[in-house]
Amino acid sequence: MRAKRRGLWILLVTCLLVALSAITALPADVEPEDLGRVLLTAELVRVADVAGPIGAGFLPAPTGVDALDDGMVQVRARRKVVIALDGAQPSSAHEIFYCAPAGSAWACVLLGSSTTDEHGRLRDSLDFSPSGVAFSGMFAIVRGNKTQFVSGFGLPALPPVPSTAAAVNVKGQVLSVNQQAGTFMLIGFVPVIAVDSETKFKGGVTFAGLVAGMTVEVDGTSRQDGSVLAAEVKVDRHGK
Repeated sequence: MRAKRRGLWILLVTCLLVALSAITALPADVEPEDLGRVLLTAELVRVADVAGPIGAGFLPAPTGVDALDDGMVQVRARRKVVIALDGAQPSSAHEIFYCAPAGSAWACVLLGSSTTDEHGRLRDSLDFSPSGVAFSGMFAIVRGNKTQFVSGFGLPALPPVPSTAAAVNVKGQVLSVNQQAGTFMLIGFVPVIAVDSETKFKGGVTFAGLVAGMTVEVDGTSRQDGSVLAAEVKVDRHGK
């Protein structure tokens, strides 16, 4: 009888331990930070791409020419500013400013600093420190003491005029670059590839940073003179 009771107690204790271990093994239900509802979402665009020069009095620093694939700034109800960058300068500190009219000039307030990873990617949220309840201004991103990006929007290029030009897609290594002429050539690809103000560069490199040996993929159209006009150039700095 005692042996039976001892066996029953062992069974009960074992079941209790199993139940407790199952409970403690459950992951903690931690809710992500609540930033509140979205009040504003704006694209971040390269200052170098903005039509017409931006006056020095509107920016926290002189203008720069950094590359950028995509960027976004978002204002949230709990006085938070969310910043997202893709294809920016890798492993670099970026300062985030909010600039607004102040009398006859603009005043810029530093919200904070954040660093891109080795791929030029940044995701962060910062406190929105300016006092008040209503605002009208712009956000500016500074790297290397130069204003690289500002909040704004980019419009797609106008639809091309119908023509007999053939679509071209080619990938290869850059043979040579002519910065003055705005052209480059690929190894094993005869036509000269031209770029213009509408050419979109991706991969963290602009035309100014294109050098021989880089691997690129070009989407564009053929022209009557036999050259190719690039609509988009994807740069692979790792050569894959």
